[in-house]
Amino acid sequence: MVRFTTDPQGVRWVVERVEWSGTCTILVLPAPDGPKSTAVAVHEVFAPLGIGAELHSAEFPLVALSVPPDADLSAVKALLD
Repeated sequence: MVRFTTDPQGVRWVVERVEWSGTCTILVLPAPDGPKSTAVAVHEVFAPLGIGAELHSAEFPLVALSVPPDADLSAVKALLD
C-alpha cells in the first residue's frame, strides 16, 4: 500500500510506502527460441506454485508474474533459472 500525491496535471506520484503487501511482481520476457517461449508456457510453469500471470501484448510478450506472500520463493527462483 502506498501514499501518493497528485500533481497539477492529474498525474499521481508515489511518495511513500505505507504497508508492504507481501506480494511481489516478477517480469519475464520469454526468449522466442527457449523452453518457455510463450506467455502461456511461462504461466504453465509457475501456476502450480499459485502464481498468476498477465501478458503485456502479443507484439511485446512481457509476462508479469504475481507472486503471493506465501509462495515458495526458492522454487520460484529455481524455475526462473
